[in-house]
Amino acid sequence: MSEAYDVIVIGAGAMGSAAAYHLSKDGQRALLIEQFEIGHAHGSSHGESRIFRYAYETLDYARLAMQCKPLWRTLEAEAGEHLLLDCDQIDLADEADQQRYVRAVAETLGQIGANFEVLSVEQVRRRYPQWRLSDDALVVLSLDSGILRVTRCVQTMVAVPRGLRHHRLHTARHA
Repeated sequence: MSEAYDVIVIGAGAMGSAAAYHLSKDGQRALLIEQFEIGHAHGSSHGESRIFRYAYETLDYARLAMQCKPLWRTLEAEAGEHLLLDCDQIDLADEADQQRYVRAVAETLGQIGANFEVLSVEQVRRRYPQWRLSDDALVVLSLDSGILRVTRCVQTMVAVPRGLRHHRLHTARHA
């Protein structure tokens, strides 16, 4: 007799494994199908790090990121492993046409109540003497950012929940 699933997720990268993880935590019987091994190096969800940030010019995206941080912390607690490493992030622009983006990031961070600073060029020169910026540079320091250990995140999201099944999808190459 074959098993029945409520949801089938195809692709066990960061997004697919997160979807399957949360569906299974919500009581859904989820099947996660991956073409390669879990944590493979054939896509964008592998390696030691990916940035985690609230610093987006799009308000909705920043709000989603803000909602995700407690979810990462919950996964860390369940797994007993540190997956989101806190660190600051800087967005900067020397060129006037690029400063529009950095201004939008600062506005979005303010709207969501994020912890950030707009730094003067002099503050940057004191804190980060290795950087050489023009006198009219625009700099935003985000204090709510971090680095996700993305391969471990994927492996953990697949391993932690009960009721989540995953299968490797075997493909045949045709000559």
